[in-house]
Amino acid sequence: VCSSDLLLFNYQKTDNWEKEKNDTFSTATLINKYDTTFSGTLNNWDDSDYFKILPSRAGKMNISFIHNVKQEYGEWRVSIYTYKNGSYNEISSTYIGKGDKNKIVLPAVGGSKGNAYYVIVEKYSDVVGEIYGISVNLPGSSSSKVTGFVNKSGTLKYYKNGKFASSYTGIVLGTI
Repeated sequence: VCSSDLLLFNYQKTDNWEKEKNDTFSTATLINKYDTTFSGTLNNWDDSDYFKILPSRAGKMNISFIHNVKQEYGEWRVSIYTYKNGSYNEISSTYIGKGDKNKIVLPAVGGSKGNAYYVIVEKYSDVVGEIYGISVNLPGSSSSKVTGFVNKSGTLKYYKNGKFASSYTGIVLGTI
């Protein structure tokens, strides 16, 4: 096998990956599990990812954005919207990049059962191909404490109790 025959790629085994095309409110990937990381990546300069949350009950939702961006100038714009009375309304917008912690808890949202909430991830500067994660916590729901994702260089990062616990570097990664 010569080097031109090798194919290198990032692999993450998960059932919780964004579903393309999820570039609009109507095609948003449904986040249907609490305390579980849903992974995504912006595939090109024009890509944006929409995630939809339908709270199972009223309460404060904590939405986290997990990343491992290395570029000095790589940055996402992460916005939260609600759909109420026939219109989409922005609740908050946050810019997240290398200078920020690897896990950012976005401004808390007072969720109401029956309302739809959306998390929109957009490229602000060079983060095309960078894998990120979104996790939603609704206190009182079941909880898992460890999440994992693979960054652009193929490094598996485990995130446990708000800190990176360990890492493994490889070309093709299997079960977390």
